Order: sequence, then structure tokens, then C-alpha cells
Amino acid sequence: MQKGLIWSFTTANFLIVDDFESYNDLDPDDPNSNRIFNVWLDGFDDPSNGSVVGYADIPFTEQKIVHGGSQSMPLAYDNAVGNSEATMTLTYPRDWAVNNIGILTIWFRGDPANAAELMYVALNGSAGVSNDNAAAAQISTWTQWDIDLQAFADQGVNLANVNTISLGFGDKSNPQAGGSGMVFFDDIRLCCPPAAGLVLKLDVGNSHNAEELEGGFTSFTLADSGSDVDGITIEFGGINSDDSRRRGEPSGVPYENIYRDFIFGRQSEPGVGLVTVTLSGLQEDQTYQITLYSWDVSSTNTRIADWTANGESLFSTIHDGNVDPPAAVDDYAYTAAATADANGVILMEAVPGEGTFAAEPFAFINALVLVPTEPETP
Repeated sequence: MQKGLIWSFTTANFLIVDDFESYNDLDPDDPNSNRIFNVWLDGFDDPSNGSVVGYADIPFTEQKIVHGGSQSMPLAYDNAVGNSEATMTLTYPRDWAVNNIGILTIWFRGDPANAAELMYVALNGSAGVSNDNAAAAQISTWTQWDIDLQAFADQGVNLANVNTISLGFGDKSNPQAGGSGMVFFDDIRLCCPPAAGLVLKLDVGNSHNAEELEGGFTSFTLADSGSDVDGITIEFGGINSDDSRRRGEPSGVPYENIYRDFIFGRQSEPGVGLVTVTLSGLQEDQTYQITLYSWDVSSTNTRIADWTANGESLFSTIHDGNVDPPAAVDDYAYTAAATADANGVILMEAVPGEGTFAAEPFAFINALVLVPTEPETP
């Protein structure tokens, strides 16, 4: 069993292994029946396997705690018997070596009340990779787990012919009696890593509390302004030293830890204000995709910030805490491209947008993601 690092990236190119949307509660005699526990085989009839897929009563899938779509898979584990595992036999996709695929992505959500049993994924019945966080089953927010497929190939898996995928808890190679719990799984995908690589992924908030950090992000606060992350210096301007908050909402949604905490800039008078984010140490003349997450449940009425990058229009962030709370990852994510100058700097500036509420706060920064774009083909 190997350990897989949790590292993430932004991409729209993927193949679905299982998004859990096709399962239903129809009677097994119905030709259209597709019950989840008849596809993901658990330990219901195996005394050496402590896993149970789905619920005992209809609906068998989870339909409220979901990452995407309308269903996820509840997987209960009881390692009093040593190990718990559920396995799906693949029909498609089985060739995981096509189209530059390199990453297996699994979204999961646990509960602090769960026993901290090691979580793993195995291919073809044997080759396994465990989550780098031994207490992953206790993480109470949707978390993305990205695994380099080379970790399976190194254990002898033929990636062009993957027959089964298993999700489990415990030590597969050396079962030991342990505890119990339930974890939800959703959106299992095969993805292609970006050619240029991820540069920066910051969860911007008011503390470094691990329980408040979104999985796959680096914690960054106002007190960190001017410090480096992976060789890039991030500096905030126009924000008071105490202008950061942590809210109790939203809850039960993807990226809830992103949307709960933030830093913010104020207007000095109605319609007047300036917030800056300086990114230095970048590759000179390189174009980057910038994504800014911006929302606060308690800042009601319309809040608008017009952002530029090195003097060029970037995007406008807009929200009203009274309406349309975030229900999906990118509901309040704003993305545009900007090019670093000859010194490797991108200066982002925000001013109050026309129509913004006259109250002081206007610019909100929950998270910041920076990814280099592909060079244009000549």
C-alpha cells in the first residue's frame, strides 16, 4: 500500500468513472433496476468485510449530502472485522492510459464522529493507494483527493486494462481490528493534469485553523501579507489589519470552508476605495488564469468590486448576502486572464463598482487561484 499526496488542479477535461447519478430504487425484478449496492459490492454477505453500501431503506443513495448532481454514495465501515471495502467492476472506462490521463480524482466527505481509519482506493483487487491524511474519514467538508495514476502503475497495474476499483478503510494488506463510521463519496473521475502546472491556490481567511481550511488549498491570512508561497510573494493593500471574518454559513455545500471566511476592503466614503493584491515572483510576460472567490453571507445588499490587473480590466465581483447563497463550487468564482509584466508582477486593484451598496465593505477575497495558461501554438 502506498500513500497518495492530496494535490489538486483546475481542469474541464475528465472521464467519469462514477458520478452516482444513474442509481435508482426500483425492484430487482424490474429490468431498469439499478440499485447502488448491486453495483458497488460490499461486505453484506462477507463476515470478513465490514462495509455496507447505501441505506437499508429507500432511497438507498444519499440525496442531500452531495458534491455534484443529486446523489452520492454512503459507505459505512466497521473495522471490528479488520477491514472494510466496496468494489465496482468496470465496464467503461477501463483504458486509463488514453488521452494523457494522469489523475484519479475522488470527492469524499466524512464526519468528526467517525473512527480515524485509513482510507484507500485499490485497482484490480490489489494495488492500493492510501490517503495521505490518516484522519481523512473525519473531514466534515467535501474534499478532493487527487491520485497520480503512476502510483498504481508502479505496483504492476496495467492502466490500459483496469477491471475494478475499490474504496476501503483500514490496512488492506494487514487487516487490524478498528473502529466504524460512514463516509460519502461522489464524482469519481479521470483527469488530465494541466501542462503548465498549478502555481497558487490560497484559502484566504482569518486563521490557520486546520478545521477551517479547504482541502487542497494553502491557508493564507492578512498577517501573512508579504510572505512567499511556493516562490510567489502575495501582498495585500488597502485592507485594515482586523478586516477578516469567519461566518457560520454556508453549510453542507462544496467549498463551504472557502465561502465562510474571507478578508475585505472598505470604502473610505461612498463610491471611493482601493484594494490591491500584488503577486510577484511570477514568470515575466507569462499569462495566468486568475480565479477569485468572493462572497459573504452577512454583507447584504449588492456589493460590487471592479477589478483590474496591471491596469487592464479583469472582472467585477458581485453578491448580495441576502439572496442566492453558494450551492456549487464556482457560484461566486470569477475568472479571467492576466499577464505578468517584465518584472514578473501582477498588480490586481479593486474599486467600488457602480451600484454597490454605500456601506463600507465592497471587495471580498475568500480564495485566490493562479494557473499559468498554455502558450499559443505558432
